[in-house]
Amino acid sequence: MKTFLFLLSAIASIAVAEDPDMSIVVEGHSGIDIYVAPIAIVDMSEHVDIAVNKNATFGLASSHRHLSKSNLPINVYDKHTISYVWEECDYNTQPKKCAYDNAHYLLETTITLSNEQFVVEMLLFNHELQIVARGIWSDKSIIRWIKQQETVMTVDRQDNVTINSKKEDLPLKWVIPSNALHDHLYQASLGLWVGAKL
Repeated sequence: MKTFLFLLSAIASIAVAEDPDMSIVVEGHSGIDIYVAPIAIVDMSEHVDIAVNKNATFGLASSHRHLSKSNLPINVYDKHTISYVWEECDYNTQPKKCAYDNAHYLLETTITLSNEQFVVEMLLFNHELQIVARGIWSDKSIIRWIKQQETVMTVDRQDNVTINSKKEDLPLKWVIPSNALHDHLYQASLGLWVGAKL
């Protein structure tokens, strides 16, 4: 019986003492990964207000990515989908650092508003944070000047007309603001992707 217990413990110790698994798991991503950051709005205007979907460029990048010159498949992610692929980084606060650390591309869109115009600019950074493509589209506001001068015309009983003009005030500036429409984002996106060589 002692021999049987000895053999049983020897077999159990052999099974437990196997070599540890020395394999390394390498996660590879096939193709080019691009993180599309939400649109940043720089508002330097006094009276211009726009309402823009800050995630509109994600849909445009997904639609236009096939226009770039690349032999590899292009994967596009936004703030809602990137965490499924790259879990270790906070893309909401540090998108450039995350793109650099994870060796993938970053697409940033900035809309700059002023009283005279707005500019939509898209920049595509490679994994070393170098700009490899740029798309830009702008629109100007329409400015009309309204002359301000009060004129009083009087007619007496003999049909004599008298015209009195008071001091002319400065003309009024009437600004018809430009509209930041989806078409402008669309055109900037087309310009970026058609010229991109990835």
